[in-house]
Amino acid sequence: MNTLPSTPARLLASLLLGAGLLASGQAQALSCMVVGEKSARVKSDEGEASPVFMSNACESLKLISGKAMVSWISRDGKPHFSPITATGVSSLPAAGGEERSARVVWSELASTREATRPAFMRALDEQHPARIFIPAQGLVFPAKAGARLSLYRRDEQGGEQLVQELQPPADQAPRLARELFVAGALYSVRLSGTSQEQWLLKPVSDTESAQIQAQLNEIAAAEVENDQRRILRAMLFEQLKLPVNMQLSLAAGE
Repeated sequence: MNTLPSTPARLLASLLLGAGLLASGQAQALSCMVVGEKSARVKSDEGEASPVFMSNACESLKLISGKAMVSWISRDGKPHFSPITATGVSSLPAAGGEERSARVVWSELASTREATRPAFMRALDEQHPARIFIPAQGLVFPAKAGARLSLYRRDEQGGEQLVQELQPPADQAPRLARELFVAGALYSVRLSGTSQEQWLLKPVSDTESAQIQAQLNEIAAAEVENDQRRILRAMLFEQLKLPVNMQLSLAAGE
């Protein structure tokens, strides 16, 4: 006849199982983004690779040659960079919230490669406004042949007033200037061509905008390739729950 373990033993087993330690005998592997010189070589339990890539075994990363580092965004939006050396990495993202942005952005990059529909058009709730940060250079959308970009300001009653309409050349990315937006107001953006997309945007406050810009400045100062910097910006936006900014950063390169 089988007998149940004592209450303390059951509790310990439950805790170990929940932490992934009972079956594997070790802590759960961490995910992180590896950036640096494209010629650098990095090894881990997953094998060898060159930046940029996402590792699911960050605690085992070791440098073979060149310069590379682990990067992540903490919950408060602060970018972190930790050099990878021949002996490992001195600091890593905390499990859970600090890992998530790398996984989400890497998954988005993979889906963008496979999808014919631009990334920023997908997975947006068209019934509820999405928070958005308006950069100093404005919002830049991917170039699209025959596309017309329209910006409307929406009032409390649901009425709309046209703010600007653009139809740039096919090889020119449409840009909505920062001056067109007021923090806290509600806007409807429509991109039309062979099909029409529409979603609602609500610019973040001026205070939050200043904080985000400071965080972007830290990323701009990092010694990484431009395409890697774009990924880091997307990770920042994902961590701050700014999905439109994240997707525009990946789709338009801004």
